[in-house]
Amino acid sequence: MERKILKKFTDEEIQIAIDDLHLKAKALEMVLNGASGKELAAQMQKPSYWNASEVLSTVIIKANQAVYHPDKDNYPADSNHTLDMCRKLPYPENLLADVLGSADVPTECIPSDIDEAIEYVFSKLTKNEQIVMQSAYHENMTIADIAEKIERTCSTVREIHRRALQKLRNPKLRGYLENGYTREAELRKKRFEMTSDPFSLPLDSRELSVRSYNCLYRAGVHTLGDLTKRTRSNVAKIRNLGFYSLMEIEGMMDSYGISFAQEDS
Repeated sequence: MERKILKKFTDEEIQIAIDDLHLKAKALEMVLNGASGKELAAQMQKPSYWNASEVLSTVIIKANQAVYHPDKDNYPADSNHTLDMCRKLPYPENLLADVLGSADVPTECIPSDIDEAIEYVFSKLTKNEQIVMQSAYHENMTIADIAEKIERTCSTVREIHRRALQKLRNPKLRGYLENGYTREAELRKKRFEMTSDPFSLPLDSRELSVRSYNCLYRAGVHTLGDLTKRTRSNVAKIRNLGFYSLMEIEGMMDSYGISFAQEDS
């Protein structure tokens, strides 16, 4: 079976994949040895520490999934299992472990206002995503039970869970879970106020998904100030910018304490 799969790839493609794994393994070793962000970015051949850490985070998450579900790449096929990859941990440690890509989250590292932070980041999810995440992590329900609860198939529940985790791992929401709601809000506000002309701050691709960032950029929206000059309905009409992207942009603006221009009456 493995032989048939390998025949689909050329020797060159297989070697590239092997080299990539070696590179990531070396980077993980550097992290464990206390390497700096600059050294890590250079090793991963990425322009910044953030880009390199995102790649490593994905590697760690995949490793966790292999530990908890060794027979599957992502989720268990058995609907009697839970979606919680770190189900051995209590709530909210299990949620933080899955989002942050860590096999364990020490209690002393959990922010004191984590409940407020979770409430805030969950508010940025769709209704079904909120129900699935709450049911999976807080109530420890099985995939089948969640599917029955929201009247969807088990495969749909898995997809909703995957989409929700992807949103929570985005830096714009992940920071609230890492630092707590109050501290993260203060950090963002401080960064905003430290600039002599905060509205001239360029849109940061780290604050938005690639889709949202590219849609805004192509529409001529390059700074926070450009966003405040447009109404919500105007931004919603930008080509290829869907409902979820609009919610994402609003969440980013909320974190800076700014809003769209008022609609014409």
